[in-house]
Formats: sequence, C-alpha cells, structure tokens
Amino acid sequence: MGTTVATNALLERNSTKEVDGPLPPPKRVALVTSKGFRDLLRIGNQSRPNIFDLTCAKPELLYDPAHVIEVPERVRIFSDYSPSDVTETSDRYVVYPSGECVEILQPVPAAGSEEHREIVAGLQAALDAGITSVAIVFLHSYIFSSHEEQLGELAKSMGFTHVSLSSSLTSTVKAVPRGHTATVNAFLTPFLEAYIK
Repeated sequence: MGTTVATNALLERNSTKEVDGPLPPPKRVALVTSKGFRDLLRIGNQSRPNIFDLTCAKPELLYDPAHVIEVPERVRIFSDYSPSDVTETSDRYVVYPSGECVEILQPVPAAGSEEHREIVAGLQAALDAGITSVAIVFLHSYIFSSHEEQLGELAKSMGFTHVSLSSSLTSTVKAVPRGHTATVNAFLTPFLEAYIK
C-alpha cells in the first residue's frame, strides 16, 4: 500500500493529498546546488522519446524554482597530478586510497562571510514560505561529499525537518540522476513517514 501511495503522490506531484486522513507537507521542496547550476535538473539530460518533437511536455518539477539556493563551491577531479603537487598538509587536495585526487577549487563559504549570509537568507526564505524539506546536490559529491554534508548540517540547524543529500543516496557520477534522486527523496520521505504513522 505504501508504494502505491508514494507512486501516486509522485505521479500527481501532490504530497499533501488526503489518504485515510490528512497528511502533512512538504508541498514543495527547496533545492541547494552548486553556483551556476540552478537549472540543472530543469534542463536534465535532454532525453525525450522523439528528438524532433518541439512540443514535448516535461513533468512538473518536484522542487520550487523560487527556492533554489546556489552555493559558490567547486571541486574537480584532479587526475593529472604528481606527488609533489599534493602535500599532506595541503587543504586544497584530498587523495583517496584508490589514488583519485580531488582538488578543492572553492570551499563552502565560511560562516560570517557575505556569501554564507546569502545562503542562510535563501534557506530562511524557504522556511518562511513553509518549505521544510530540502534536496542538496553538488557537482562531484559522489566522491567528495564534504560540501553537501556541511550544507546539510546548516539546513538541519536552521529547522529543516528533512534534508536529502545526493551523495548519501547514490554514488552515481552524473549530477542530474543524483539530483533527481535527492529531490524525489526530499519530496516523498516526509509524506511516507506520515503515512506509516
């Protein structure tokens, strides 16, 4: 029964429909993503049944486009490096046992900075609008999840009741499927928890 309820909620894009009694929000989900990628999930991967169909309809978004918070953070997979580039004391590189190296090009803004205040203001605006669930997806978080985890902790401390990190849900390399998984999780999990109770 729970899977039917979840499937219907997802297909109808309605997580507030009454099912044997009222269920609480989220009506909408906030999205936190890397700066410059606010439309990543809206654009998707451009796959469609008929590539020449100019009238193809996309499903309604699970997140609220008015509450997309862009975070100025960036990491890259640093594949062409030598041991002299990466020192143990450097905060710029993270080397994994597999030999993969991540270069931190821009860390998450520090508390107290103007950029951090803008992130907090965006999250607070979502809370003020009644949004209590947030999905977080950053580029390359499948290997370097620290930035998502930092924002997840911030969102929880501000009062979001459900925080969905793409890096903790799937280790998919591509950001679009990770982002879709995180938004579906943020949309449905509170709904299903209320249904089960």
